[in-house]
Amino acid sequence: MAARGNTPAAYQKYYTARNVQPLLADLELLSRSGDANASFVLSRIHDDCAVIPDWGPLAGLDIAQEKKVALQRSSAWFKARCEGVSEDVVSGFRNRKRYRELAVKQGSLAAQIEQAAPGLHLADQDLSVEDHKTFVEAVLMQDDGEAYMALAAIMGEAASHRIQEMKPYKVGSPVEEAAWMLAGCRKGVPCGADSPILQRMCRASVCGYNSLEELYSHGMLAPEQMQQARARMEEIIALSKGVSGDDGSIAGDVAAGRPVSRN
Repeated sequence: MAARGNTPAAYQKYYTARNVQPLLADLELLSRSGDANASFVLSRIHDDCAVIPDWGPLAGLDIAQEKKVALQRSSAWFKARCEGVSEDVVSGFRNRKRYRELAVKQGSLAAQIEQAAPGLHLADQDLSVEDHKTFVEAVLMQDDGEAYMALAAIMGEAASHRIQEMKPYKVGSPVEEAAWMLAGCRKGVPCGADSPILQRMCRASVCGYNSLEELYSHGMLAPEQMQQARARMEEIIALSKGVSGDDGSIAGDVAAGRPVSRN
């Protein structure tokens, strides 16, 4: 799936770097000067490098050979990317938290959604329905693929307990989550075999695929669901292209899965 959208420079450097250590000094300088994208990327780097898969213990796993190959490749990818980034697990996660909180304060929508997402599962509903809806509307008005992917985590089955409350927005199914993830790919997040997102998913044991779309179509969704997810993704993208110039009334139509009329 071709990447589109106006990808911030900090994102682009992170996506394409063979090794992230040389990026740190410039990113930290930009972060201190108030660059929310730089702070968000720093949170990603520290998350990536806090836990690097060790292929040795994984080699004996009783899993399909193609998944073993993917795990080995992922382990090598993380080691190469994080070479020279010296931190243990505790400091890595501490730095991730610190930079994400800074990105939130500096206005990163993706960071705001990531920070708020755990509230979807709490009994006291820290993520209110009103805020949930506001996040949907805010993402559709931006061209930030990372924000689309962050939103995906609160649009799928994790939100199945508030399907009625979220109307007219459509939530609660794996189709919705996949659609927003694929929209993130279309908006500029690399989603191929060597992309950070696919490597992070491999680290979480979802391995052996050459793209995020292949992961969903072959590993997570039934064929009919995948067809629906692709259609929903196209609807989301169609809306996002024009929403900033429209009166906003079509936002509910697309997010709810209704056909969009531009007459």
